[in-house]
Amino acid sequence: MKKILHINSNKNWRGAEIQLHQIIQQASKNYQHYLFCVKDSILYQKNKNAHTFGYTKRMAVDIIAAFQLKNFIKQHQIDLIHLHDSHAINTYYLARCFGMKTNAIIHKHTHFPIKNKWKYTHESIQQIICLTNTSKQQLASFISEYKISVLAPGIDISKFKIKKDELKQTLNIAENAVIIGIIAALEPEKNVETFLKIAQQLIQQHANYHFIIIGNGSLKTSLQTVYKNEHIYFLGYREDIPSLLKNMDVFLFTSKVEGFGQVIVEAMASKTIVVCNNYDAVKDIIQHEQTGYIFTSIQQAVENIEHIINNEAYKSAIEENAYNYVQQYDVHLMYQKLEAIYSSILNKT
Repeated sequence: MKKILHINSNKNWRGAEIQLHQIIQQASKNYQHYLFCVKDSILYQKNKNAHTFGYTKRMAVDIIAAFQLKNFIKQHQIDLIHLHDSHAINTYYLARCFGMKTNAIIHKHTHFPIKNKWKYTHESIQQIICLTNTSKQQLASFISEYKISVLAPGIDISKFKIKKDELKQTLNIAENAVIIGIIAALEPEKNVETFLKIAQQLIQQHANYHFIIIGNGSLKTSLQTVYKNEHIYFLGYREDIPSLLKNMDVFLFTSKVEGFGQVIVEAMASKTIVVCNNYDAVKDIIQHEQTGYIFTSIQQAVENIEHIINNEAYKSAIEENAYNYVQQYDVHLMYQKLEAIYSSILNKT
């Protein structure tokens, strides 16, 4: 059985960490997964066992972590390293400076521009995994296409086949109320302020519209202060995402930059219609007016939402189209494709 070591340096719990956790949890006859991550992270807490090493994150040039990484690789005789973020890449290269020679793949979970291209073109990097074809095109300008794979995130679709809970009762709102929600970190790139501006406009026009924001972040206090309204609810970090999605009539996603947008696929799997901002990779997921809506302005988003709520049969048809479409993102299919990437590399070496 070949041994794969995953390296992640993030303390938060976002798309890359969720995807990595799902990979590690998959049963495999061919691969044993190990994890090198930050000790005080959610990822470490969820995967704390004999195959996980928790380190203390320091500066960008983390010499101690690099030595710990080198020793862990030697101790467990790791066959391939799977890098999941930029700090992980830095630590990997520093460990190589200290004599570690194991090859790696890079999993590019974001769509941010690449500043240091040499990190992706180094001979030790056997493959780069992108989440979308849009992201692949960004890399193809300086990397041979045979070294780039496209692998969309996977979700456990079965987890979204649940009934609604009593969220309306919990929030003390009427049974006929319309709930529009977002799940996102409250950080600048997620553009939650646009969600709230859309909310303000719709609340002025419709007394039965209510808006829920799931997530924490550095902007939470300021957003709560500026956009205080009895129809807007900041619910903070939640683990019951499938249930929350089921309670939404519309999932309104306003992020500016996403490597993919896994939560969009989760909403589609919940049969909750998606209205999404026109970020670079969204067209890899949504077909406008067929599996969801893509908007380019606040007014267009408002019009999309009103059209959806006022046309129940049309709304149901799009939700069904979206649900059928997301079957291709089943986590088990994703993992089969990932194992094929591992095999193509390890069978050559």
